[in-house]
Amino acid sequence: MTNGKRADWLAALGHGTLGIVLFVISANRVGIQWNLAMAVYYMVAVISGVLIQGAIFLFFSAISFYVVETGSLKEIFYWNMRKFAIYPLSIYNRFIQSILIFVVPFAFVNYFPAQFFLRKADMAAYPEWMMYISPVVGVTLYLLAYAFWRFSLRFYKSTGN
Repeated sequence: MTNGKRADWLAALGHGTLGIVLFVISANRVGIQWNLAMAVYYMVAVISGVLIQGAIFLFFSAISFYVVETGSLKEIFYWNMRKFAIYPLSIYNRFIQSILIFVVPFAFVNYFPAQFFLRKADMAAYPEWMMYISPVVGVTLYLLAYAFWRFSLRFYKSTGN
């Protein structure tokens, strides 16, 4: 493993560990009562979020087989949409909400799982079952992105670099 790859893994491990620690501290401060079901849901939600974000990255990687430069697409559809996801879904108009639920489904990475724990009133705008389908969204999206990537391999052409 090269030093760059090791640094990437260490950074990811550090960010992940920090995120988990901050979540647990915050969850305790807002009064979440932990039990086995809550702990299992939390672990499943984290794995689902990883699958959703991985699927989006894999999709853009596959697009690079067709378009040499995908940086602008990643910037718009991943990094910018991810910025929208740090706020509650309910503050946005229906168009942005629909994008965050159905197009780039970051709502299933954090908003709906957070609603499971917090049960805020703004969840009334959505069916309750949406809090529970993050794993289905994660697995489905990842399988679709993987299938698209496998299909796209047929069109791979080297750019000479």
